[in-house]
Amino acid sequence: MARIGGPTRYFVEVESEEDVREAIVFAKEKKLSIKVIGGGSNILFSDEGFDGVVLKNCMGKFDYSFEGDKCIVTADGGIVFDELVQWTIIKGLGGIECLSWIPGTVGAAPVQNVGAYGQQVSDVIKEVWVVELETGRMDILEKRECQFGYRDSIFKRDFYGKYMILRVVFEFRKFEGVRIDYKPLASYLFSHYEPWDIDLNTIRMAIFDLRMRKGMIPGLGECDFGTVGSFFINPEVNEDKLNYLKNRYDDVPNYSLGKGRYRIPAAWLIEKAGFSKGYRCGNVGISPYHALALISYGGTRKELMNLACRIQDAVWSNFGVRLEIEPDVVQE
Repeated sequence: MARIGGPTRYFVEVESEEDVREAIVFAKEKKLSIKVIGGGSNILFSDEGFDGVVLKNCMGKFDYSFEGDKCIVTADGGIVFDELVQWTIIKGLGGIECLSWIPGTVGAAPVQNVGAYGQQVSDVIKEVWVVELETGRMDILEKRECQFGYRDSIFKRDFYGKYMILRVVFEFRKFEGVRIDYKPLASYLFSHYEPWDIDLNTIRMAIFDLRMRKGMIPGLGECDFGTVGSFFINPEVNEDKLNYLKNRYDDVPNYSLGKGRYRIPAAWLIEKAGFSKGYRCGNVGISPYHALALISYGGTRKELMNLACRIQDAVWSNFGVRLEIEPDVVQE
């Protein structure tokens, strides 16, 4: 699989809070910046690399307890997120089954409030334990303090680059039957299964099929190119903008957010702006499976970002809608 970005000056795997504190002291002594990564699946470093310290969270402690019909889970940030999803399914706990097969770690999941098929991780988050990278001070943030939004959190804005997520406390409940809010997933499930046969594992397998069709499970099938998954966030528009688009196109997909706000798939806008699936420009392009995934055939970050800017400009020029980039683009 093609990779993008240059080398880092120092790479440190931390397995304990003491490791984190030592790494912070080391970086301060060297007067170097710190960049925290989880699985590295949603980040783009520069072609020149990173002249600092990259901290990879490898902490892996896991604990849980039942309180009535609730299950409180405390998971270290270095745990693979999909392993947590699998564990909840085995235990019959609902809440993140629709987030199956998303790459990355538990510590990375709250940063962009990962979501898919009608669920988002903030639905089940209770607390986030963090360490301040400047001082080494530990803190616990309650859910409301994290300011979660659609593919958003305080860690992407005010706290960007300031904290490392050590662990996350989740609150799950027993699965009480299927309730699918995402229409394409519901359509798939009810066309393949009877309602009484749909359980957590059925949902997981359905999502595997859907993500495979979109080329969103790297390393499996024919996904032999580099990608960070969805490159743009599905934009939110008001009713006037939606009506404007409906006057031009009969097939504008959208779903209501209430109060006159709607979300439109970025992939639809990209294709209507002239960038079809399989489009290629030099060593970068658009996935042949999904227009929302930009891919690399051995290209540079500069090439990829140039393509992203061209897509943004085309969508803005055609529709007056600004696409926001989803992955973390490290500037240093």
